[in-house]
Amino acid sequence: MYVMNALYTNTDKYTFTDYDYCLEEVMSSYWANFIKHLNPNGVAISAAFNLTYWAPNDGESQTVVRVGDGFGATKIAEKQNVTVIMECFAQQSPH
Repeated sequence: MYVMNALYTNTDKYTFTDYDYCLEEVMSSYWANFIKHLNPNGVAISAAFNLTYWAPNDGESQTVVRVGDGFGATKIAEKQNVTVIMECFAQQSPH
């Protein structure tokens, strides 16, 4: 719902707060920038927001961008925890 300014399609089902609309603006800005430039970084849709830099995935970084209860780069998990998850996924067979 937060992507591409789509909250308005659900106002009959949910009561949204000002923070919901802020989150929608940030998410939509990242998506629109990626669609236009293949890079989520850039100008926010509204001049009222500054987007946190979203570093490219290099396959080694343990950092992701948190969007929701705050905005910014955050550590995804300790390296050994990520390794366990990656090993688990590697053992899965497609159906």
